[in-house]
Amino acid sequence: MRLSTEEIIWIKERMQIYVIKYQEIYDEILDHILTAIEERRSAGDERAIDILFQNVVDDDFSGYVGIESLAEEEEKLYHKKIRKIFYDNLKEQFNWKTLLIAVVLLAIAFQLPNVRLVNRIFASAIFLMAITPILVVFLSLYGKIGTMKGKHSLIKKYLMAQMMVPMTLFNSVIYLPMIVTELMGEDDNFKIIKHLPPVVMMTILVFFMMINSSYIQSSRRLIAQTVNRIS
Repeated sequence: MRLSTEEIIWIKERMQIYVIKYQEIYDEILDHILTAIEERRSAGDERAIDILFQNVVDDDFSGYVGIESLAEEEEKLYHKKIRKIFYDNLKEQFNWKTLLIAVVLLAIAFQLPNVRLVNRIFASAIFLMAITPILVVFLSLYGKIGTMKGKHSLIKKYLMAQMMVPMTLFNSVIYLPMIVTELMGEDDNFKIIKHLPPVVMMTILVFFMMINSSYIQSSRRLIAQTVNRIS
């Protein structure tokens, strides 16, 4: 038996007493509570909505503390799920097709002259690879996942955090040589980067291409799942 509009509004207002930071977790818990109350009504339980609500919370979630504990546990499980999806997609990048492409690109790199222009082109391409996942996820999420006042999107938080990994790796490529040259007593901190041979730069570029492919595929899969669940 479906609940009335007034009863659903009452339940949503009552749900505000629980500390549930993320919209996705809030929606899942709310849906569970609404379904459980409707099932009890269908079974002939005609008690007031406040009594039914409290019964469901006590029986299914072990009360107030149980709901907040569940919200925290769901966040951890979601984070673990995202990491597994990204890891599985990254493993899939290591196949014979990728290996063949890498070999061809490295063979081309061996033929390129070791000059500043080539180095700059590679550095620019690597930088674009580093920022592409952030842009793709931002544009893919834009306007698709709304949140209530005071709540945040779980998928936005974790996807944007994951998309920062390529940029972090790019910064490592830039600044690690600076540390090396500092220890070596060199005056030009970027000397090592400027003189990296094309084959090394191509190796770094291929690595970023694999990371990008994995991250973009994983993020699109997660966004599609979330949007389909909302709709």
